Amino acid sequence: MDEKFSYSYSALTEAEKKEIERIKNEYREKDSRQITLEELRKLDAKVKNTPTIVALTLGVIGVLIFGLGMTFVLEWDNSLLGVILGAVGAIVATLAKPLHAILYKRLKARHGKKIIELSEKLIDADREKQN
Repeated sequence: MDEKFSYSYSALTEAEKKEIERIKNEYREKDSRQITLEELRKLDAKVKNTPTIVALTLGVIGVLIFGLGMTFVLEWDNSLLGVILGAVGAIVATLAKPLHAILYKRLKARHGKKIIELSEKLIDADREKQN
């Protein structure tokens, strides 16, 4: 009888451990502090990112219109339409910065009270936990 027993063991890699931990955390019940912190982060990102995205989009559109105007002047010898498009593009691109400031101010006013409320709630919960 030439029967041999063979056993091989391989430990989990760090990547596998992280993936398992991530999956486990998705199914774990979240306490109110985690939910509040996530909500706070989402509101903060909304206030900061929305004006930036809108202003960048407007700026890019303005620059493209300006470039189209330059193309009309330089390539297609249509100075009148080129100058008009260039001016419109420059104005649109110039409005991006003030639009960013206005949107940021409005979103900050709209969501500021909620952000402060959530922040104070988290800080108070942390103080109670420490005492």
